[in-house]
Amino acid sequence: MTTHNEPQATVPGAGLGEARQAGAQDETLSYLGERVSAQQLLERYNPILLLLPNDPALNPRRPGSWWRGGGRGDYHPCSAEFFISKLAWYPKRRGLLKGGSKGQPEEPGFIRNKVVEANGQTAGWEIDLAPFSSGNAKRAWQNYLTWVGQEPAAQACVTYGRLHREKSGSAVALQYWYLYLYNDAGNTHEGDWETVAIEIDLDKGPVQVAFAGHDGGARRTWEGITRRQDRPVVHVARGSHAAYLDHMPLGHKTAHLAFDKGLKFPFKEIVIVLEKVAMKLLYFWGVRDYTASIDDEGDGNQGTLVYPKVLLMPESAAVDDDDWWWMNLHCAWGSSHTRIRDFVAPEPPWLKVSKWPNALEWLRSQSPR
Repeated sequence: MTTHNEPQATVPGAGLGEARQAGAQDETLSYLGERVSAQQLLERYNPILLLLPNDPALNPRRPGSWWRGGGRGDYHPCSAEFFISKLAWYPKRRGLLKGGSKGQPEEPGFIRNKVVEANGQTAGWEIDLAPFSSGNAKRAWQNYLTWVGQEPAAQACVTYGRLHREKSGSAVALQYWYLYLYNDAGNTHEGDWETVAIEIDLDKGPVQVAFAGHDGGARRTWEGITRRQDRPVVHVARGSHAAYLDHMPLGHKTAHLAFDKGLKFPFKEIVIVLEKVAMKLLYFWGVRDYTASIDDEGDGNQGTLVYPKVLLMPESAAVDDDDWWWMNLHCAWGSSHTRIRDFVAPEPPWLKVSKWPNALEWLRSQSPR
C-alpha cells in the first residue's frame, strides 16, 4: 500500500528512474533572471493532488456512479508502463455484438512489438484492460486494490509534464497530464487522461492555473489558488478524476459528461443530439462530482495529499524509442468497442487538439472562477 503523504514517499516503479526522462528534450530558458530547465520549472510548480486513499484495506464494494461518501478510496494516477502491462490487444475496434475482454493481459513487450510492426499506424486498434470487462466497475476496483497491494509498479504515482511556449512573448504553459486506470463515476470507462495547466510569465512568475474537468474546465489567478508553497492543490473528483479549484462539501454540479459509445453514423449523430439534452437535464437535476476534504469532517472522506513524480514528456517519439514508444498508440486508451451500455475510453493527450498543440490558448479560454 502507498499513500504518498510526503514528497519523498513517492515510489518510482520499474523503468521510472533518472534514465527514464532521457527521451524528452529538457530545454533551458531564462526565468526571473536565472537560467532554469523545463524539468526544474515543472518540478517547482508540480501540483499536489487531493484524493481519497488507494488503500487495499478499504471496502471493495462497487463504487457506483452516484457515490456520496463512505471513504471507499479512489484510483491514483499511474505510469503508462503499468497501464500497458494490463492490456489486451485487438488489431481493430470491435463491433456492437463482440464479447468482453480476453481475460488476461498480453505478455510483456507484446504491444510494443506490435507498435513497431505497424510503424505507429495504430489509430484503428483497440487496447482493452484485462481481466475485467470495461463496464464492470466493481471488478475493476477489486483488481486495482490487488495490484496496489502487491505490485511496486502499481504504487508509482506519476505525472507527465511538458512545457509549451507562446509563439511570441514571455509566456509558457506548464502542462501536467495524469493517467488513471479507470473512471467509475457517471460515464464509466477504462483509462482516464486528465490535465492541469499553469501559465507562467518568464519575467514575472505564475499568472493563473486552469483545471480540466470532463469536457470543460475552470481557471483562477495564481493568488486565488490553494497551494503548498509553489505547488497548487488540486481537488480531484472521486471516480471521475475531474480537477476542481476548491472542495465543496455538497459537491460540484457538472454538465460536461461525454457519452461516447463508439457508434457510427447515423446513430452517433442521434446520440450527440440526445447528449445535449441530457447535459441540461443533468445540471437541472443537480448531478455532482464529489471531492475529498483536507481535514476530517466526520464523514469518512478525508483525503490524502498525493505528490506525483514529474516525468518530462517529449512532443512525440519514434516507435523504437525505449521509453516513449507508447506515444505511438494513437487509439483510445482503454476499451473502445461499440456498445449500448457504458462508454468508450478517451483519447490520449497528444490527440486532444484543443489542449496539446494549443496549451496556452486552452488555459486562457476556460471560465474564470
